[in-house]
Amino acid sequence: MEFRETQELAKTLVNVKTKKRLEPAHITGERLKRLYKFYGSWDVVGEKLDISREMIREFTETIKLPPEVKKLFEDNTMFNVDVAYRITKLERDEDKISLTKALFDHNMTSSDVRDTIAYKIANSEVSIEKAIQRVLESKKKIVTHHIVIMELYETTLQSLRKEAEKLRQTLDNLALTILSNKWNKEWILSFGIRGSDIVVKLSEDGFKALQQEARASHVQLKDLAENIIRNALQGTK
Repeated sequence: MEFRETQELAKTLVNVKTKKRLEPAHITGERLKRLYKFYGSWDVVGEKLDISREMIREFTETIKLPPEVKKLFEDNTMFNVDVAYRITKLERDEDKISLTKALFDHNMTSSDVRDTIAYKIANSEVSIEKAIQRVLESKKKIVTHHIVIMELYETTLQSLRKEAEKLRQTLDNLALTILSNKWNKEWILSFGIRGSDIVVKLSEDGFKALQQEARASHVQLKDLAENIIRNALQGTK
């Protein structure tokens, strides 16, 4: 089939630049891959659509979701890329399917999905069903804290690891020290690094403060720690 550049760009643009998306994230991700194949560069794709490489990555990562999950998103007309991308963070396909079913069965919000995944990652021995139950039950209570996952790029993680070895500190302690220079320590109720993700439990005040900081810095909350740690490490060179 002949590739129609203008048509593909127009359909992709609607789904990456407006809130009124017309298709699930994985279908838009496939469109982005076709554009990449056509142009031969992710940078060109980003320039054509005026979107960041990070946004492109979020859409294209959803292509890896299991067929059962994709069908659920299609059948329920769920076009939220943030929710779909977060579900890719779960390791087991069975967990991705279970959480997606619960998403629609219990009318879970984006925050519910985020909290479920964060709890599951922080407590790997807990089943996804238990994690879902815990989050849904917590909605009946007064929320006093938030679990947030912040991503580190691989280059930043490697630089952080080298600096920690040089200073004879643990990876967690160095990251926490750097962030504590910017954030009120009382906000942080628990902290840990799991793979390339920082999992932090924040007080209500801390969560609101970091949301404001992210908006002021023009980044998503999940990228806030990456910016702070990367800039701090650059200052040590």
